[in-house]
Amino acid sequence: MMGLAESRDCWCGRPETAEHVLLECPVYYDLRLILLRKVGYHLLLDDRHLWELVGSINGYAAFKIFAKEALERRTLEMEMAMNGT
Repeated sequence: MMGLAESRDCWCGRPETAEHVLLECPVYYDLRLILLRKVGYHLLLDDRHLWELVGSINGYAAFKIFAKEALERRTLEMEMAMNGT
């Protein structure tokens, strides 16, 4: 999804797609909870509500924070894997 690795698999072992990271991946569960608290829990019950999430100023701002922090976490995980830590 983020184009940082050769593999298309997420760190949790499932295929890494935007929907997977945003809606279901356990690696980003804590970030998802923060996002949901900011925008309302009803918005991410399924992928039909994704447009609603980014269609408002507040929703888009919260999504940007989620995406930035998820990317930072993914980058750190890759660095740790490359260093063997």
